[in-house]
Amino acid sequence: MCAAALSLLRFRSVTFGCPNDKFGGNGSILSVHSTACGGCGGGGDGGAEQQRQHAERHQQQQRELCNGQHSGQQQHQQQAAAGALPQGAQRPPGAPYPARGGLLAAEAVDLLQRFYCAGNPNAPVPHRPVRSRPAPPPELAVAAAMQIG
Repeated sequence: MCAAALSLLRFRSVTFGCPNDKFGGNGSILSVHSTACGGCGGGGDGGAEQQRQHAERHQQQQRELCNGQHSGQQQHQQQAAAGALPQGAQRPPGAPYPARGGLLAAEAVDLLQRFYCAGNPNAPVPHRPVRSRPAPPPELAVAAAMQIG
């Protein structure tokens, strides 16, 4: 899924199986998850203003807890009444989030390969016939192998 969309959805963290080495945004190509998502967070500054406001709210909550103004149960009841997530769970939209990849990576790659090889049985019939390509001459195959290796 798009790293910017994950950031906007305000997940606490993201865990995924295999990175996308072609256009991945969770650290395989770009680190969108750790640098915010630019203008999509609102204001074009990666959500910097929202992050600052969130940090101020968090500091205020910490001061209130340290001063003994709220017990843990009272604070939980206030948050539940306001429909808020537990302290530390809420991030401003577009803010960085922790991401961890490689969980069951081999199994994830195998699953994706099987999915794409199966094709879509519900796909419409193409309007034009699909032409098969002739096999490349053996000289080109050897040259390509030498460049890769």
